Amino acid sequence: MRVNLFIIGVNKAGSSWLHYLLDNHPDIYMSKVKEHNYFGKIYPNDMEKYHKYFPFNKPFTYFGESTTSYFVSEKIAQEIYEYCPNAKIIAIVRDPIKRLI
Repeated sequence: MRVNLFIIGVNKAGSSWLHYLLDNHPDIYMSKVKEHNYFGKIYPNDMEKYHKYFPFNKPFTYFGESTTSYFVSEKIAQEIYEYCPNAKIIAIVRDPIKRLI
């Protein structure tokens, strides 16, 4: 089993809200810890430690996490693809001008 759902994007765009909504879906388990920062920093090391955050023995369809910093690098995208090629990735963005105001 692997983490197969990722919320990525920019800060202050609603990732916490989406994380909460998805976690309330009966087929989705969202990690209780946000911002794992596993990919781009630790991957592929300590995978067992990363997996301890997810109850793979439970009958969920998706196991997800939210780390907005995964949005910043093509290398991170490649690592996530290598880890789980069929992962669903939800990218949240927002208008930078509205965010500035």
